[in-house]
Amino acid sequence: MAFNKAVKSVNDKNASLLKQLEKLGFKKTEIKSNSFNAGKNIFYRDHEPVDSGYIASQSVILEFKYDQQRVTKLVDAFIETTLELNFQFSFILSEEKLAEVRGKLIELSIQNAHERAAIIARQSKLALGNIQSIQYGYGYSEDYSLHERLRYRDYAPIPMSAPNSDTGFSDLTVQDIQVSDEVIVSWLISNKP
Repeated sequence: MAFNKAVKSVNDKNASLLKQLEKLGFKKTEIKSNSFNAGKNIFYRDHEPVDSGYIASQSVILEFKYDQQRVTKLVDAFIETTLELNFQFSFILSEEKLAEVRGKLIELSIQNAHERAAIIARQSKLALGNIQSIQYGYGYSEDYSLHERLRYRDYAPIPMSAPNSDTGFSDLTVQDIQVSDEVIVSWLISNKP
């Protein structure tokens, strides 16, 4: 295919896709593109390169708050469409939920660090003193005093079972979303008197 025809083909498909998404109730602010590629379409036959013209593609991203019915309608529309397209779903935490989870991670990290440091000090027959320093985030400490590194994974399951639809899209189970962070707490330690 000629370069201009490849680009026009993608633009036409994109325009049709945008109309279809708008009919499904998606706002233009929810529909974004993160890449557009156009280049030679070379494949190999009998270990020899074959130039079959140009190929173009565009990635469209749809960001919206999870709604089971909306996902089902979207998949049903993609299954029924005459457009040649590939689609995939990715699930992330919203900024608000991520901030909430990170706050809980920090609380649990500090609590866990205290508990583990107390056990280590007790088993080592050492006295646990005051906290000397706290580092947040991934880092490296050359301080050889007792400190605790904790990576806490918070599992945030999102129920994703969708009702059966006429086109075959039924149950969807999403893997738990994992969030990790690190807090390094250093204590002063001394021999027990």
